[in-house]
Amino acid sequence: MAAVASDRPSRPGAALAELPGIGPRTVVWLNEAQFYLDPAEAGLGERVAAGLRELLRALGRAPVLVLATMWPQF
Repeated sequence: MAAVASDRPSRPGAALAELPGIGPRTVVWLNEAQFYLDPAEAGLGERVAAGLRELLRALGRAPVLVLATMWPQF
């Protein structure tokens, strides 16, 4: 059976695409944050981190809680 290419974005790509639409009273849960902040694609993790920082700094979007889990080896 041939592999089918997925046109779905990666986890960090999807998070990056959705960050601008997050508004007040939202919880952002990054399960296994290493997949979002240290992905294989160069620069993507830095863009996700910058997007989260922007979200937390934007007073008009507050309050927002960012919750993340990560395995100890990361």
